[in-house]
Amino acid sequence: MGVTAALLTAFYSWRLILMTFHGKPRANEHVMAHVHESPSIMLMPLVILSLGALFAGYVFYGGFVGSAHAPGHVNDVHNTNDFVNIWDKEHFWGESIKVLPENDTVEAAHHVPQWVKLLPIGVAGFGIFLAYLFYMWREGMAAQFARAFKPLHQLFFNKWYFDELYDRVFVQRAKRWGHFFWKKGDGAVIDRMGPDGISSLSRRIGGVLSLLELQRAGGKRLPAREFLQGCALTPGQVFGAGAS
Repeated sequence: MGVTAALLTAFYSWRLILMTFHGKPRANEHVMAHVHESPSIMLMPLVILSLGALFAGYVFYGGFVGSAHAPGHVNDVHNTNDFVNIWDKEHFWGESIKVLPENDTVEAAHHVPQWVKLLPIGVAGFGIFLAYLFYMWREGMAAQFARAFKPLHQLFFNKWYFDELYDRVFVQRAKRWGHFFWKKGDGAVIDRMGPDGISSLSRRIGGVLSLLELQRAGGKRLPAREFLQGCALTPGQVFGAGAS
C-alpha cells in the first residue's frame, strides 16, 4: 500500500504541476494578459515553508527516528534533565509516543533490505515519468486511456460514487423526514393548533358577532366609525368573557 501511495502521489502531484505551469495555456488571451507573479507577501511564506519541507527531515532525522546507538551518534547521549537530545528518538519524543519494545516499527525500518528503502524512490520516479508521458509528451494518451478503461475511469472520476451514495442513503431520507415533520408536525399540528387556529377562530367569532350586531341594529349597516370600534372591542369582549 505504501509503494502504491508513493506511485499515485508522485503521478498526480506532477500532473498538477505540468497542467498548471507547463504546456499550452488553456485560458483565453484576455486572461493570459493579466497573468502575473504573486507579490512577495505571498511568496516569502512559501519560501520559508519550502525550506522546512526540504531540510527539516534531514536536520531532525535523529530525533524523529534515530537511536542513541546508531552509527555516528554513540556519544550523543547527554544528561537529558535540562537538554533534549535531538539525535535520540527516545529522549526527543519522551512519553508523547508509546512504543512497545516488541513493536518498534521505526527501529525495524532501519534493518530492512536496501532495496526496500530504495523502492519508494524508484516508484515515485516512475510516477513522475508517467505524468510526463500522459500530459507532456503524449497529450492525447490520457483521453485514450480513459476511453479504454471507461468503467474504471468513471469510478475514480466520480470519487467512487461516494457523493451519490451519501445523497441517496442519508440526504434524501433526511429531506423526506424533514418534509414530513414540516407538513404533518409543524403545519398540521403546531400551526393549526397555534397561530393559524387562533386567527381562524378569531375571524369566525368576529363574523358571528358582526351578524349579531347587524341583527340588533335592525338589519341596518353600521357607520364606518362604529364598525371599526366593534372590530377593536371584539377581541377584548371575547377574552374577557373567557376569563370570567
